[in-house]
This record gives sequence, C-alpha cells and structure tokens, in this order.
Amino acid sequence: MNEIQKILDMALSTVGPERVSSALEALLFQPGKTNTLTVICNEGIHSIPENHLHGEVLSATIGNIDLQSIDAILMSYDVALKKVANKLKEKSWHKIYLVTTGPVTLCLQIKMLIYHITRLSTVDIHYQKGRYFEIDMDYRSYLLNEYNSPSTLA
Repeated sequence: MNEIQKILDMALSTVGPERVSSALEALLFQPGKTNTLTVICNEGIHSIPENHLHGEVLSATIGNIDLQSIDAILMSYDVALKKVANKLKEKSWHKIYLVTTGPVTLCLQIKMLIYHITRLSTVDIHYQKGRYFEIDMDYRSYLLNEYNSPSTLA
C-alpha cells in the first residue's frame, strides 16, 4: 500500500467519508478556478484565517452597523442584501461559505437570501473562543427523514 492510500485510509477511519470528501473537493476546487464564494456577513470584528476564505470573497458589511432604530437596521440590511444578491446573480455558484459574524438577524437574512437565489445550502463558518469551525449540514436528510447520515463539523 502506498503512502497516499495509507493517509487516505487513516483519514476515512478517523473523520469519516463525508469530511474526507469535502476536504478533497476543497483541494480540487481552488480559489479563482471554480464557482466558490465566501460571504462574510460583517467583516472587521474578527480576523478570518485564510484557510476559511474559499474562492471569491464578498463582505456584505464592514465595521459597525447602525442598530439604533428599526429604520437604520432596515436600511443597513437592505444595502447588504442587495450587495449579496447582485454577487449571487453573477454566475452559477458551486459552493457557498457563510462567515456568520455580526448581528445574528443579518446572518439569518443573508443565509435565507443565498438559499432562495441559488437553492444551495451554505457551509457556515462559525467563530467561537478564538477558533473557526466549518459547519456543513445536510438539510435534505431532514426532508427525507434520513437522520442516519451525520452532518460535518470541521
């Protein structure tokens, strides 16, 4: 058995086929060569490591968002959602990552917009205690009542 096969077998037994497949896909679909997009809900709060920025990167908002009134919130969200919608309509995306920084309701609105325009579920990049985690949930399993296939958490 060659070295690559040993590493592959070890990875499959350690993290499972879904995570190995996802990691291999990430290697095949290099930034700039595919239709992969990372949407950052609000850039500037935390530094995002390069390994979590896949393909093209779009920041929906940058810095502080005015949350002092409902009118200010709606205006800020409208600008952000239009920016994301325009980007999503540029091409047919293969995979979309969502960095969930900033106001929770903004992140929810962006996630829903992405799904409604592309029909793709996002891989959510979640920040907690100085670390980022990629959360890739298979929502189709819930629709089909197939709860046996676990989602991945990297």
